Amino acid sequence: MYKNCIGFGFVALAGIVFCASTRADDQSDWLKARQAEYATWAAAHPNVEAQIADLKGKTQALVDAYKARPKPPRYADLTARSNAASPADKQTAQKAFAVGFTLWQSGDFPSAEAAFKQGLDLDPTNGMANFYYGDCLQRRGDKAGAAEYMGRAVFLGGQSAEAFKAQTALANLPAPPDPDVAAPPAIFHVPGAATEAWDGPDTPQMVVIPAGEYTMGSPASEPNRQDNEGPQHRVTVGYSLAVGKFDVTRAEYAAFVAATGYKPKDDDGCYVYDGKQFNKSSRASWQRPGFDQTPKDPVVCVNYGDASAYAAWLSQKTGHAYRLLSESEWEYAARAGTTTAYWWDNDAGKGNANCDGCGSQWDNKQTSPSGSFQANPFGLYDMNGNAWQWTADCLNNSYNGAPKDGSAWGSGDCDDRVQRGGSWGSNSRLARAAYRLRYSDYVRDSYYGFRVARTF
Repeated sequence: MYKNCIGFGFVALAGIVFCASTRADDQSDWLKARQAEYATWAAAHPNVEAQIADLKGKTQALVDAYKARPKPPRYADLTARSNAASPADKQTAQKAFAVGFTLWQSGDFPSAEAAFKQGLDLDPTNGMANFYYGDCLQRRGDKAGAAEYMGRAVFLGGQSAEAFKAQTALANLPAPPDPDVAAPPAIFHVPGAATEAWDGPDTPQMVVIPAGEYTMGSPASEPNRQDNEGPQHRVTVGYSLAVGKFDVTRAEYAAFVAATGYKPKDDDGCYVYDGKQFNKSSRASWQRPGFDQTPKDPVVCVNYGDASAYAAWLSQKTGHAYRLLSESEWEYAARAGTTTAYWWDNDAGKGNANCDGCGSQWDNKQTSPSGSFQANPFGLYDMNGNAWQWTADCLNNSYNGAPKDGSAWGSGDCDDRVQRGGSWGSNSRLARAAYRLRYSDYVRDSYYGFRVARTF
């Protein structure tokens, strides 16, 4: 029987009561069952490595074809609006621009802004007007708006002085919006390709996800959005990779520790929940997280170094390249071709995940066995809730300058790392696909787990 074992002892010094998290024979029972399961799987998937080799070449061909597709010129929509304007409208726009410039020269920037806006509504391709309108926005503190219009001025202004000034101004503004952010995700499916990879009974089951392109981050309109979730930008994951079907489980992590004798030098306990708040206990560990776990529960009370050590061992054991996911890979995998806050909807709803307010029997109590909820469209479980997942990226407080090719961001504050997905005790708003949690890479917490990827 597995129950929540968080509580307080009657002896003052006892503090938090810890339970032995699983029976002594759980690991051997789990391994016997996994060996049988793996044998069945291997018999049904005899040519996985050959399929993966074929998948790599075909994926590259799909990505190359996608990149070579004809694309409308940037700001084609603005050009179409301008072309549709009548001569009278264009004349009105020119008068508004002249008034705006006079007001701008006089220092009446709010009135100048209104005049330029009136003209741009009629003729949005005037590079000079876009620059001065952007300058007015910047003067009143709207940096995002200023970046958008300065970007237009650079593109639409040709060799004009305003285009040069706009380019200079952009150095002190957020990156202009990516014109492709509104495009739907593009998923590059290879027919007949491998959809699973599994290297042994004590290693994680992996799902082969297709290459694709998507918009990373959240729109300003998304409820509970945080500033570090932007600016939205287009990311191309131009390769297939395998992602853990589940978070790394307690039993899988135990196999690693048994095989290597792993004991980190910085093992000084774990933060556990006492029913009111988190407190650090030197007695807590991945084996004693403060509540009972099944072998299928995600391992918790592991830090970034522990997760990296596990991935390194897995690589050595299998001969394949295992690692943590990058942030952009993680979000691509979590969204699985969707654009809503959670893969199932914009609302957390009930019974879709394990988190505080998600409506499950484990909410705000403990982890749940992997696979207790429906998989996302890529076939991945618990991308939202259950345990936070360490990613490979160093901390950056926005996406300005972020990689757009799926790679990990190796610069920034590398003593802090980014975690994704939410946990059993986190509010549902933190389980959104776009939410980013920062934490020191050495911290262990009964909320913190991880998932691995395998590079082909």
